[in-house]
Amino acid sequence: MSVRLGGAFQIGEQPYQVPLAGGAAYYIPEGNYTAVLGPYTALEFWDWQQQQWTVISGPQTYGTTGSYPMAFLTDGYNYRLRNVSGTVKSTSITGAGSAGTNGIGTAATGVTIGVTAAPSTGITASFFPIVGGQIGSSATITAAGSGLVAPPLLVVQPPPPGGIQATMTCVVTAGAVSAVTVVNQGAGYTAVPQVLVVPQLPSYAGATPPSPGTLPVLGTQDFGTLVTQWNPVFGAYFKNIGAFTTLPVITAGALAGSGTLTGIGIFLPGIGYTSAPTLTITGMTSATATASLWGGTLANDTSYLYPATQQ
Repeated sequence: MSVRLGGAFQIGEQPYQVPLAGGAAYYIPEGNYTAVLGPYTALEFWDWQQQQWTVISGPQTYGTTGSYPMAFLTDGYNYRLRNVSGTVKSTSITGAGSAGTNGIGTAATGVTIGVTAAPSTGITASFFPIVGGQIGSSATITAAGSGLVAPPLLVVQPPPPGGIQATMTCVVTAGAVSAVTVVNQGAGYTAVPQVLVVPQLPSYAGATPPSPGTLPVLGTQDFGTLVTQWNPVFGAYFKNIGAFTTLPVITAGALAGSGTLTGIGIFLPGIGYTSAPTLTITGMTSATATASLWGGTLANDTSYLYPATQQ
């Protein structure tokens, strides 16, 4: 039920309507756009790391209007609009089980996730298992750093394709990292990942998105403290513009969850469901999980694409 229209929009065109039935998707042609989403439609990006489509905007509150306009650039393949009504939104592991083989996917793990079929006019959802490979539930502050003016971002090295990204946050006290919280232990890692520390300016750290028509204030910065930093793992560099004196070093905990179900990836979210499908897990001992829908009501929806003035 996905639709692709050839060619890009022309400069000066009026907003283009994209009507979609429940579960249908529209792959947006190459170009720059701003999307105004309907109450049942999401803007999705193809996440090559997790090998699945990821919702990056809307519906803010399912079934109601009010999504913020979203600007983006697409190569013609990596963004799509999808009416999410009657489709699977997420899964939840209710029993991690045991005696599984660590890995990602049925071929690697021997684990199969069965699912009840969609109605005759729909498409059945499909899923893949992730066994083992979580990072530890706590992290070590190897070096606390100094002169930090705001909590830095902690970016955990990604797992193999199909795995789930681990995430962390931290607290800064008196210019140094005083605590780290593992928000998501991830899944599918085969080795303890490294953690990249990205310093943040106080004007941006923890800030909420600005309202339309306003910009955050950068403030005065001391450019005399310009220092280039290099991370050999991520291959990235950044510049110190007064955000820190010395960088912290954070170490992820040893891998955990071996032999247990640590994640479920969504191959297809299905189409036409009016109630959540039942999941059945075989190939390991006592693993259980549930699925949830975006909503139990199928609804037609219309979104609008505004082409950029220059392409």
